[in-house]
Amino acid sequence: MYQIDKIELCNDKSERVWVHVWAEIENSCLKISGHDLGNAPNELLGSDEFEYWYNFDEKNTEALISLLTKDENDIKNVLLENFGGLDGCNKLKEFCNKNGIEYKYMSWY
Repeated sequence: MYQIDKIELCNDKSERVWVHVWAEIENSCLKISGHDLGNAPNELLGSDEFEYWYNFDEKNTEALISLLTKDENDIKNVLLENFGGLDGCNKLKEFCNKNGIEYKYMSWY
């Protein structure tokens, strides 16, 4: 059973946008949450606040983790290495699409 406390994947602030993304695994289910604030989301969406979530069920969390690491202790580092930074969510989507890993995506603005 996988479990990790919330870790920060991105906390990047510029004049146009502040991107803050977290990951956590609770009850063996991965959840990645993001929050973009500033002028960039306002110009694109008409709101200066954009929130989004990637939710993985237990089966797809297991598939993702098993493709990334063989050691349960490395989960935090592997998530940071593969999906950290400003482009992390795009890398996550690409990786999941390439490997047939399913998730539910939700957003709010």
